[in-house]
Amino acid sequence: MDFEFSGEQEALRDSVRRVLTDHVPTSIVRQMYEQASGNVATAWSGLADIGLIGLIVAEEYGGAGAGMVDAAVVVEELGRRVTPLPYTASAISAVTLLRSLDDPSDQLQLLPQISAGTLIATVALFEPHSRYEWLDPTTVAIRHDDGTV
Repeated sequence: MDFEFSGEQEALRDSVRRVLTDHVPTSIVRQMYEQASGNVATAWSGLADIGLIGLIVAEEYGGAGAGMVDAAVVVEELGRRVTPLPYTASAISAVTLLRSLDDPSDQLQLLPQISAGTLIATVALFEPHSRYEWLDPTTVAIRHDDGTV
């Protein structure tokens, strides 16, 4: 079995590395660690501009329609630069969950926004105090002007 990346995936790796070098220099990475809001939006929009946020989003929703190995290439490069962005949570986990829903209206509403980088999403997996009762959740989402908490 061949575990080498394809030529296209190596080209993707080079592109991601270049974008991170150009749009997310070490100074911005340091600022993101030092400040809660430190330039995440700038770095996130840089990735969205070249289609990396919507990499595994279907083309019909504004994404590239790529696979998980391609997403792994991006994650590896983000890790190489220690880039503190919610890529795995939003561009992979939330997208994968949305793709599995039976109701296409949620996909139609949310996937284009995630793909464009205008919505950062996540998946709530655990309850406070280590509760794992899936059918009796206590966690609630409260909508605010600037998002949901």
